[in-house]
Amino acid sequence: MRPGYHLNKKHWVTIEVGGDVPDELIEGLVEDSYDLVKPRPRRGRAGPA
Repeated sequence: MRPGYHLNKKHWVTIEVGGDVPDELIEGLVEDSYDLVKPRPRRGRAGPA
């Protein structure tokens, strides 16, 4: 793994296919990425009727 190429080095990494990065680490990185961008419920609004 190394910093993302031409991307924000804080939030992006480069993972080479066929490298020696464990599957569990890749899965964790994907889950963490999703948690950063997933929709959050809005406060003070009624839900669907």
